[in-house]
Amino acid sequence: MRCAVWPVGWVEAGGKGEGPAMGRLGLLAMALTGGKRKAAPRVVPRGKRWRHAGARLLVAGASLLALAGSSLAAPGLAFASDSGFVGSSGTGLTLHGHRWRFVGFNDYQLTSMPGGAYICGRPIDGATLNSVLRDAKKSGATVIRTWFFQSYYDMNAQGEWIQPTWAAFNRVLKAAAYYGLKVIPVLINEWQDCEPASTDKNLGFFQTGYEQPDSYGYPLSFKAYATTVARHYANDARIAFWQIGNELQNYTDTGCDSFAESAGASALRAFADDMTAAIKAVDPNHLVSLGTAGGGECGLSQTDYQYVNAGAIDICDYHDYYDVTQAMPDDGYNRLAQRIAQCRTLNKPIVVTESGIAADVDSNGQDTGIVTSTTLQDRASFFQAKLKAAFSRGVAGYVLWDKEQDPSNLAELFEIGPNDPTDSVTAAMAKSLRN
Repeated sequence: MRCAVWPVGWVEAGGKGEGPAMGRLGLLAMALTGGKRKAAPRVVPRGKRWRHAGARLLVAGASLLALAGSSLAAPGLAFASDSGFVGSSGTGLTLHGHRWRFVGFNDYQLTSMPGGAYICGRPIDGATLNSVLRDAKKSGATVIRTWFFQSYYDMNAQGEWIQPTWAAFNRVLKAAAYYGLKVIPVLINEWQDCEPASTDKNLGFFQTGYEQPDSYGYPLSFKAYATTVARHYANDARIAFWQIGNELQNYTDTGCDSFAESAGASALRAFADDMTAAIKAVDPNHLVSLGTAGGGECGLSQTDYQYVNAGAIDICDYHDYYDVTQAMPDDGYNRLAQRIAQCRTLNKPIVVTESGIAADVDSNGQDTGIVTSTTLQDRASFFQAKLKAAFSRGVAGYVLWDKEQDPSNLAELFEIGPNDPTDSVTAAMAKSLRN
């Protein structure tokens, strides 16, 4: 999913012009919900999924604030942090030698620490961080997925890089562990959102750019950054597994012809194998997932998805924003049903790391433009069907987009706020997975 970024008092509407420009109400909606909105899709060339418009701006913050005195745990609640490392056995994940299946939530904003290096969406103070994770735990989650991009790596008030103190990441890991949640850190974004890059990741990046400093707006090459982070947290069982990127693909403005598809598949496979080997060389304890949407994007269409995931990668993944009324997305080529079958052939686990349904859907899966108790219940019912179908077909984990501190009351947005009917669905599914 793409994200919007702005400092206080500034919003750029329309992103790249993909989708309609926002009016004042749309800007208000983004400001209130951390920058995620569901834009009208446009038809794009074969091999690429519908994309959602976003705003972006790099925000260089002040020096990191001390965390002393910040409350990361609410009194009266106590959850044991699980200290085991996640492993794999065939198409399943394991924890302490037993099969491990999970339900979780995304919240890309959690590492946007007030006073930290970078804010994407809006600042998340200690109280809000605590509230979101507590709500996720009450809703049955055992996993939270969030951004660990180089953007959040520490810099001073002048935007100069300093010796990292890891504060933005450590804060999330500490709070998540208190609630018994493991973290899926995502190390880079395909899109410009929450990154200083001036372009989305393309063929050049996956062929050689990821090894070059300044190739995407940072002083460290992506490979150097990823291995630095992996080395630092190699012995940290609070991390579920590493996800190299978010929705990685061979992005091209000119469409995905057969050459772009073939070249993209080759580059993505080599990139995935090299990055996995580099991460595991410094961190032998954690599994690695590439991080793709799995919906037929360039370089990953049809059988190329299987080819790219057939190498060193440990875990396949998929993003479900398709076919709201279809419990098991299946178009015969590039949907979850096909990805499950392909990963079963590879004898690897597959995890749905994003799944989003707008809060204003009716019983036919159509946006109504207004959120009511009925539309929220309809959404919960769709999620219930999707969760049951996914786990019955062998998916190892399912992570919803996304858990928010605000009520689920804005149309065409994917956020799941406190006391949303979907929370009862995820809690029930999590309980059934333990039985």
